Amino acid sequence: KRKVANFFHTSVHSKLCATRRHEAFVTLPAATATTTAKTHTLKLLEILEEDEVARFLIEGWFPIQGVHLVGGPSGVGKSRWLLKLIETWQRGENVFGHASHPVPFVYIVADRGRRDAFATMYQMKMNPKTWPLIAHDDVDAIETADQIIKRSLKYFPKAKLFVIEGLASLLPGGGDKANSNGAVQAFLKKLSHFNKQHDTTIIGTVHTSKVKKDSEYDIAREKILGASAWGGYANTIISVAPSDPKNPLDTERVITVLPRNAPVELYDLGFNKDGLLERIEKPKETPKLLSKHMKAFLASRTDDLEEFETKDVVEYFAALEPSH
Repeated sequence: KRKVANFFHTSVHSKLCATRRHEAFVTLPAATATTTAKTHTLKLLEILEEDEVARFLIEGWFPIQGVHLVGGPSGVGKSRWLLKLIETWQRGENVFGHASHPVPFVYIVADRGRRDAFATMYQMKMNPKTWPLIAHDDVDAIETADQIIKRSLKYFPKAKLFVIEGLASLLPGGGDKANSNGAVQAFLKKLSHFNKQHDTTIIGTVHTSKVKKDSEYDIAREKILGASAWGGYANTIISVAPSDPKNPLDTERVITVLPRNAPVELYDLGFNKDGLLERIEKPKETPKLLSKHMKAFLASRTDDLEEFETKDVVEYFAALEPSH
């Protein structure tokens, strides 16, 4: 261990810092009891620069070569939202203020047939004939995720993004053990390895548990049905949830975007007459609790205006004693 540590700090470290990409191989003597020294080959992993890892399909949301998830309860509208997002992204338009970087893609429907997929797209005024689409009933037997992706590449060899509806349905095996932590870890690691080998990206839809009103977004990664490894091993996770889970007629949705290395984003959406989710502006709620100084500020107002400028608050607080 001391020899390896010293090796990294002396003979190689300066070379690593001086070059951009590396495929270095080092031969070290093995610790053996015999006089004939055997050798092991230690491969130094590739060093990536900042600009190489900061490549996105949608800026800040979907890093390339990642496995990303869009989750939500059954029937919440996550597929409709994702279809519209892909259409907007493919046109190169901004998505919620984020720049789009389109690449060739394939839409894989693993949990429904081609007829159902076409029906949804026609209802949304979209033309499925223009989409590179593969459904689970297009093949004779159930395939694994990497098998169906490789089949997609035969039809669409330039594809760099695979949008997979019902990603969890492609977990190997069946029953409760198929969605265990170990199985999900192996599944997502295998997909990540595939992405690295082929420079591809995967966005898959999954089911989440029913959410309670006012639930905190910091546990949204743990809401995917089944193993907690879904949240631990995926990259960006987007949650689509009803605004009022107790109201079955609720048409509003809350989109929570949880990137791995960026702030959480929240958006309010509602279904329009065409069944599409579009952004809506909801009135801001008045804080339930006010500090004693804020209450004093409100009491000091001599006019009947319901709104006031930020500078009014600043001026009031600036006049207080420093201890306040």
